[in-house]
Amino acid sequence: MLAKNEISRGWRDVETVRFPRVTPPREVEVLVVGAGPSGLATALELNHDRVQVAVVDAATSASLVRAGAMGHSSRTVELFRRWGVYEAIRAGWTFPPEWNHGGGRLRTSLVGHDLLDPPGPSFRKRPGNDFSFEDSIRRPQTVLQHAFLRRLAERGTTVAGGWRLLGFHEGEDTVTALLEDVDSAERREVRARYLVGADGGSSDVRRRGSSGGSGTGSASGGVINWAGTWSVSTWDPVVAGGTRNTQYLDLVYDSLTQVDSQGNAHPQQARSWEYNTTGDAVTFHLRPGLKFTDGTPVNAEAWQYQINRAKTQKNSQLAGDLDSVRSIDVIDDLTFRINLTQPDHHIPTLFGARGAGLLASETAARNNPQALATTAPVGSGPFKVESLTPDASVSLVKNPDFWDAENIHVDRIEITFNNDPNSVVQGIRTGTYNFAIGDVAQIDPAKKAGLQVLDDWGYGYQGYFVPVNLNKAPFDNPKVVQAIHYAVNREQFVEQAAFGHGEVTAEPYPSYYPAYAQEAKDLHPYNPDKARQLLAEAGYNTTDRRLSLPFVVSQPTPPDEVLQSQFKAVGVDLDIKVDPNWSTSFFAKTLAITDYSYAGRDSFGQTLTANFGGGPLNLSGPFQSAEFKAALAKVRATPLDSPDLKKNLAAATVAGLTSNPNIYTYATPRPYILATGISPLPKLPGQISFRGVTIGSS
Repeated sequence: MLAKNEISRGWRDVETVRFPRVTPPREVEVLVVGAGPSGLATALELNHDRVQVAVVDAATSASLVRAGAMGHSSRTVELFRRWGVYEAIRAGWTFPPEWNHGGGRLRTSLVGHDLLDPPGPSFRKRPGNDFSFEDSIRRPQTVLQHAFLRRLAERGTTVAGGWRLLGFHEGEDTVTALLEDVDSAERREVRARYLVGADGGSSDVRRRGSSGGSGTGSASGGVINWAGTWSVSTWDPVVAGGTRNTQYLDLVYDSLTQVDSQGNAHPQQARSWEYNTTGDAVTFHLRPGLKFTDGTPVNAEAWQYQINRAKTQKNSQLAGDLDSVRSIDVIDDLTFRINLTQPDHHIPTLFGARGAGLLASETAARNNPQALATTAPVGSGPFKVESLTPDASVSLVKNPDFWDAENIHVDRIEITFNNDPNSVVQGIRTGTYNFAIGDVAQIDPAKKAGLQVLDDWGYGYQGYFVPVNLNKAPFDNPKVVQAIHYAVNREQFVEQAAFGHGEVTAEPYPSYYPAYAQEAKDLHPYNPDKARQLLAEAGYNTTDRRLSLPFVVSQPTPPDEVLQSQFKAVGVDLDIKVDPNWSTSFFAKTLAITDYSYAGRDSFGQTLTANFGGGPLNLSGPFQSAEFKAALAKVRATPLDSPDLKKNLAAATVAGLTSNPNIYTYATPRPYILATGISPLPKLPGQISFRGVTIGSS
């Protein structure tokens, strides 16, 4: 019997797709190998243009590890309408989640709280974007496959499951594909004018065809097909700051230094650097011959412009992290000096990839900053943009002018954005993709499926926390702030949201991190009775004057629901609302309370300023206490090899926690999931580097 979930699926079995068990035709104009969303969509588009097409797939069915929402951009919705499948996709959920923008409240049963009927769906038009009049839509991958299969059947297009491609031969005008029935071992030849490989970057079609796929066992070349689970909000590194966007930006831009898993800075664009005797100035020496992909040079003036822009640009997310930078002097074409307001030994790590270190072309930033941020990023990194559709996909090709190009063995990277995280394992297992950044929910299913999972803490971590804004009511009342801290049971987060792979933390980082403060766990221990008492002193109670908080998020997550249940237990109603423009409100610091998944920074000092100082994660900024400022100054004045560093970092952490209202709950590893033919990535926390990575057969 199918599990019933009235909200997301009704009685529909959207978790499983069964492909027709029919025989492929002997001849067809186009044969598509792979019946995933990409292969079926290819068939729909060809069918729309009256091209005779057939689809085969070795699998007889496809399923998700766990059904969930998958984001599809406005441009994709335009195609759904073109193919005549939009209504079927839209109807694939009993209660489409986009209806809930009108203020209706739903309560799920994840942690046992009530399910309340919404007052009614709202069809209020959301603001359009710059690229389409359509709204985006969220549906599981399997809902798309169901709709695509029905439409293809209506049009008489063959989709044959259970037929494996054994090989093919290219003639002068045709391709002859050899297929085998997975059950009977019957073999069948199919002649086509064109053969399309839609079964992943490691498929035989792509390896042996001309699309840039690698040969079997190849140590050089190949395609990374990346299932991105979020989209890039900006390609401008100054605006992106040190957020998770940098894991995409790492591919296009290069950094001044590279920071390893121990927090040590190594040469990257800078071949060397040295401090003055007082520690308040550091001089960097660049590698000669570096250039951006627009042909302009990477030089000292480019770095001077970038740092000044990061300090002064209105929407910069790096200004607070650069508050110790006074000025930049250009010494010569390859040498510049950063002058500081105080001794700061963390500058080399600050200019790593997850800090202020990703350099954009000065020419691009001056001439067309909008294009730089949206459609035409220009850097000097290992890859360059070939094509980019905002909120949908990006195609990258190897940059032959990258200073370490000889160690880049990947020819292309194809990234599609906004994939449902719960579809990632299935997508890699079936060959649609071969790489993804997952979350802890995918670790066990990926290992069970025989995929590579890089889940060592050294690859980075993700911490769930609740930013709170002291400048917004009711958090301008200290008793309310204290109450919600005491309401939080961190152990429950680990039990219900970490899938056995996390740890409790009352600070921005896990226990292995050098700035971790053991005493932080005792600052606000779980005490619901004390939370109720403080709320009562603030004028609230659990009956007729309950505190209600709008909780605006980009998308609801399991830890949000855990928090909602814990707040409810002490008399606080957390009203979870989805806002597609959440990031704009968050970085403008106009929200009162929200959620955030934090992936750390390269620099210990920047980690502190991002959370407790003038950085982007402090919703109460520019507020920072005098105690924290003093502790931060002491950290900056401490050399990275000093035995006092860990002690001073912990003291700064405690100073930040005692003055900042953010609620930190738990941390988990951030796993990379790879097809078996890809060699492991370098262990660089929170960074994506394909240096030295090779692609063979899966």
